[in-house]
Amino acid sequence: MIYPIEIREVWEENLEEEFKVIREVVEDLRLSAIDTEFPGRLQYDPEGRIGREHYKILKHNVDKTKLIRLGFTFSDENGNLPTCETDNRVIWQFNFREFDPDVVQKVEGSIEMLVSAGIDFMKNKVRGVISDHFKDLMQSSGVVSVNAPASIIWVSCHGTYDFAYLLKILTGNNLPAASGKFFAMIKTYFPCGF
Repeated sequence: MIYPIEIREVWEENLEEEFKVIREVVEDLRLSAIDTEFPGRLQYDPEGRIGREHYKILKHNVDKTKLIRLGFTFSDENGNLPTCETDNRVIWQFNFREFDPDVVQKVEGSIEMLVSAGIDFMKNKVRGVISDHFKDLMQSSGVVSVNAPASIIWVSCHGTYDFAYLLKILTGNNLPAASGKFFAMIKTYFPCGF
C-alpha cells in the first residue's frame, strides 16, 4: 500500500508542538535524513578540492549566509516513515526567519530557484522559526547526541553543507577556524553521519 506523504510546515508558532511529536518519533525511528536550503555558494571551487582548502570555502559560505529551510525525515531500518497518529507518512520542514534576501549575501540564481520552488521569503521573515528557539528545542529533543544516545544514523543531501548549517545553529556561532575542530564537533553532534 502506498501512503500519502504529509509535509509538516514548521513555523515559530507551531515549533514547540512539532518538537513534542519529534521527541516521540526518535524513540523508535533511528534514521534521519536532512536537507537544507541556503542562499547558494558565495565562493565556489571548480577544482573540487578536499581537505583544508575545501573547508575554507565551506566555512566562508556558511559563515556569510543564513539557513532558509531545514527538512527532517525520520524512518526505521526498512524505510518506514512515522505516521504520527494519522493515515499519512510525516516529514518536517522548518522555515527560518533570519534570512532576508534584501540584506544578507546570496547567489541570485539560487534565490530565483527557491522562489520558483515555493519559498515565500516574506512569510519566512514574519512567521519563520527563530534559530535560538530551534537550537534550545533541538538540543533537548533527543535528536542530536549532545544530550542523547548516539544511535541516530544521519544521511544528508548536501553533505558537509547540511551538517555545517545545522551545527552553526546548534552552537549559535560561526564555524570553527580549523577543519579538525569542525569535524570533531560534527562527531559530537552527529556521530553516525553519511
